[in-house]
Amino acid sequence: MRAALLLGLVYFAGVFTFAFGMGVVRTLIVAPRLGPAVAVLLEIPVLVLVSWLAARGLLRNRRLTLGEGAVMGATAFVLTMASEAALAGVLRGQAVSEWATSLITPLGLVGLIGQLMFGAMPVLLLGSRSRSA
Repeated sequence: MRAALLLGLVYFAGVFTFAFGMGVVRTLIVAPRLGPAVAVLLEIPVLVLVSWLAARGLLRNRRLTLGEGAVMGATAFVLTMASEAALAGVLRGQAVSEWATSLITPLGLVGLIGQLMFGAMPVLLLGSRSRSA
């Protein structure tokens, strides 16, 4: 269990760092030129791919159960959501309730689906590994 929590922390740190950089590019460069919807729709597949690569790398040569993969993904997901809420407060002056409400807008839901895929990735990879073994 401890290994799964640590892997979740490492998974979060790597992908969130990359996603933060992508968010800066999306906000400052892509969205002003193509619009916020196109910017988010371009960003999400890249982040899902990075999530897949990061989770695959972390899980390589490790024997985790599906439950441990769920702990890894849930840890990373919870840390991501907490970080997103904190950044919304610091960078945009939003209250947590405003940030949470933004998740149920069309663009917010697209982002949330990407974050859920990020959180589920360890389980998806471990599940496909066990089916192919």
